[in-house]
Amino acid sequence: MSREELREAVVRPAAAEGLVVERALTARLLDEVEDAPGGLPLMSHALLETWRHRTGRTLTESAYETAGGLRGAVVRTAEEVYGELGPPQAELARRVLLRLVAPGDGTPDTRRPAEHAELDLGDHEGTRAVLDRLVRARLLTLDDGTVELAHEALISAWPRLRGWIDTERDRLRVHRALSEAARTWTGLGRENAALYAGSRLAAAHEAFPPHQHAELTPTEREFLAASTSRRRRAVWLRRGLSAALALLVLVASGTAVIALGLRDDARAERDAAVFGRITAEADRLRPTSTPLSARLDIAALGMRTTPELRTALTTDAGRVLSTRLPGHRDIGSAVAFAPDGRTLASGGHDGTVRLWDTSGADPRAPLGEPLRITGGDVGALAYSPDGTLLVAAGQDGGIRLWDARDRARPRPLGRPLVSHGGKSVTSVDLAPDGRTLATAGDDGTLRLWDVRDPARPTPLGDPARADTRSVRDVAFAP
Repeated sequence: MSREELREAVVRPAAAEGLVVERALTARLLDEVEDAPGGLPLMSHALLETWRHRTGRTLTESAYETAGGLRGAVVRTAEEVYGELGPPQAELARRVLLRLVAPGDGTPDTRRPAEHAELDLGDHEGTRAVLDRLVRARLLTLDDGTVELAHEALISAWPRLRGWIDTERDRLRVHRALSEAARTWTGLGRENAALYAGSRLAAAHEAFPPHQHAELTPTEREFLAASTSRRRRAVWLRRGLSAALALLVLVASGTAVIALGLRDDARAERDAAVFGRITAEADRLRPTSTPLSARLDIAALGMRTTPELRTALTTDAGRVLSTRLPGHRDIGSAVAFAPDGRTLASGGHDGTVRLWDTSGADPRAPLGEPLRITGGDVGALAYSPDGTLLVAAGQDGGIRLWDARDRARPRPLGRPLVSHGGKSVTSVDLAPDGRTLATAGDDGTLRLWDVRDPARPTPLGDPARADTRSVRDVAFAP
C-alpha cells in the first residue's frame, strides 16, 4: 500500500464519522505503519483507542500517546482485558493464548491458528466467555472455524505473554508436536501406527504428567492414553515372548542331548516335534512381532529346510521393508529420496510435504512439522544432487523451494513461483550441477529456471512447447 493510500486509510473512515485526524498524528502514523509487518491491524486498533481517549471530535497526537501508540495500544488493551478476568478465567485465557503461539527454535515466535476443537479445555462455558471477551477486544480473530491472535505484536510486545512463552518454551514445543500427532492419529482413523512411542512418549509424559492433563484437549488426552496403553502391551508382549523363546530354546537343547542316546528314527521324530513347535510359535507371533518370528524361523532353519519355512522367512523380510507412513490426511501423490539415501520426502493431496528418516528407529515418525504449498495437491517433488535444496510443485502452477540442510526444519526460500499459466505442474527435476531447475506442466510447456540463488529463481529463455497438451515428465541427462 502506497503512502497516499495509507493516508486515505487513516483520514477517510474518520471523516465518515464526522471526525478530524490531526495532521501531526496522520504524519506520525504514516511513518510508523509504512513497511511495518502487521502495521494496518495495529493502526486500526491504535486509532480505536485514540478515539476513546479523544477530546471533542478531533483525534490528536496527545490522545494517541495516551492510548499507548502503535504497539502500546494493543498491549494496553490486552493488559486491561486480562486484569478484568477472575482467576479461573485468567488461567483459561493464559492457556488459550499459549495455544495460539508457535515457539521458534532460533527463529522468532509466531502466531499459530487453532481450530475451535483444540481450544476445548474442559470448561466449555468459561472458555467461550474468555474467547468472546478477547474477540470483542480485537485481540483474537475468528475465521472459518479457526481462532488466531489478531496481532503478531502481542507476542513480542506484551510482557505478560512474553513471560509465559519464555517460561514454558520447551513444554510448548512438546505440546505443538503432540497436538499435530493427535490430529494425524484422528485423521488416520486412530491407527496404532500413528501413536507415540519411545522418546516422544517419554517427553510428552514429562511435559504433561497426570495432574496437568486438564491442559490437553480430549483428543490429545485420548491419544496419550492410547500411546501409553500400547507401550504397556508391548512391554508385556516382549516379556512373554522372551520367556517363550527361552522355553523353546531349552526344549530344543534338552531334546538334542536326549537324542544323542537314541536311535536315528527316534531322534528324527523328536526333532520333527521340536521343529513343529518352533515353526508353529513363529506363525503365531508373525502378525504382532515380525522380528521375533523371524528369529524363530532362523532357529528352525538350523534344524531342517522346507519350502514353507523359506517362504515364511521371505514374507518376514518383506514385512520389515514394507512400512506404511501415516503422514498425510489425504492421498499421497509424490515422493522423492534425498541423495543421502535416508531422507524421504512425500507430498499429498492435503497440500503438505512431509520428511521421513527411513533409517531411524521409527521410520513412521515424521521429521519436524509439515511443509505447506499453495494450490492444493502436491504434484511433484525433487532434491538437488547435493541434497541441500528441495523443490515441490502444486496443481495451480505454484512451485516452492526449501533449504533442506536441516532435515527437521527446512527453511522456505523466497516466494512461491507461479508458472505454467496457473495449470498443474506435473514434474520437476534439477540438473546434475544443481544450478538449473526444469518444470513441466499441463499447459504443454517445459520451462528452465536459474536457481543459483534459490531464494530468487529466474526463468531461462522462453518456455519450450511440446506437441501434446500436457508434458507428464521431465529429466536431465546424467
